Amino acid sequence: MGVVSHRSAAAIQNLGDLDADTHTFTVPRRRHTRSPDVAFRVADLDRRDWHRVDGLPATRPLRTVTDLAADQTDGGYLASIVRDAILTGDTNAAELSHSLRPYAIRYGGPAGDGTALVRTFIHEAGAPTSAIDLATLSTDVDQNAVVIQALTASPEWPEIVEQVRNLLVRTIAPKLNSDGTVADR
Repeated sequence: MGVVSHRSAAAIQNLGDLDADTHTFTVPRRRHTRSPDVAFRVADLDRRDWHRVDGLPATRPLRTVTDLAADQTDGGYLASIVRDAILTGDTNAAELSHSLRPYAIRYGGPAGDGTALVRTFIHEAGAPTSAIDLATLSTDVDQNAVVIQALTASPEWPEIVEQVRNLLVRTIAPKLNSDGTVADR
């Protein structure tokens, strides 16, 4: 089975601002096509590496970021994809840091330091660095209070509110009836 991946996966999951000028699929065995708009990548994907997006199998945000880093995607584009991947809630800064370790030096960071790379990307993308720290808090801390304090203290607060609003509109609004109740499936 082919899985939507790389730039195409970023596009259908609204990760970053990268154009998907070629429809890219990861397949388990070599395939060919005559279409100049389609590309195949050969790799064995674990079932945890993908999920369904609007009915299509697509690599999860973590795998998408890793694939794009391996492809040497421009750091400015990758920064916004990393930020948006965290905002999906499907991955977190620790997972991304581990996954991006091999690419840190390629993007100007210390060799093997995925954590510094993720922090840099989040800073470049406009999200507060404090957001990355929230992912590492222990569960005995009142996370809601910490989140509210960290976010409202940030100069990027209005932009964050707008991003959250847009995320809610994209994910929740289509599931609501005109009276605000949840639509039956």
